[in-house]
Amino acid sequence: MANMGKGLDQAGLEQLWGRIETLLGGKAAASHTHVCANITDLETYLNDYAKKSDLSTVYKWKGSCTWAELIAKTDAAVGDVWNVTDKDGMNYGCKVAATAGEESWDALGTTTTISLDGYYTSAQVDNLLNAKADAEDLTALQGTVSQLQTTVAGKANSADVYTKTDTYSKTEVNGLIPQALTTEEITAIIGA
Repeated sequence: MANMGKGLDQAGLEQLWGRIETLLGGKAAASHTHVCANITDLETYLNDYAKKSDLSTVYKWKGSCTWAELIAKTDAAVGDVWNVTDKDGMNYGCKVAATAGEESWDALGTTTTISLDGYYTSAQVDNLLNAKADAEDLTALQGTVSQLQTTVAGKANSADVYTKTDTYSKTEVNGLIPQALTTEEITAIIGA
């Protein structure tokens, strides 16, 4: 700290400058710039990326028109896509710019019709399923049936049980039995 007010001598300045040069060695000057040609691996690095020119013909949605309007277009650019409403309902992409005619356009699909006649609609499936029981309902019903089987076990079958019309009530039975006999009548019957 005592030497703080003193400057560096020539040897100290040279030593300091040498250290600075070592630290700055290999560094570019602030005014230095690079162009793409100076970067040796840039092209290899960028090979996996699309160029602006590659993207210039990507499909560009333009709207809907009739077939006659589409083939009459002379201002179309490659990549323009139009929905044709009256020919086949498909989209067409421009493949040749700024020329009118069918040869400028490619269909972006097929006109194959797939019949779904053999399949149910959502409404038909819903209607069929509405009359069916859910699995949870069936499980609950099976539990109830098991309980009933346990409750009914050991009970008489309907063939072994008399109906009301086959039996007499207590009053009817009492009416069919004669009145009680007296002792003399019993003795007379027994003695005879």
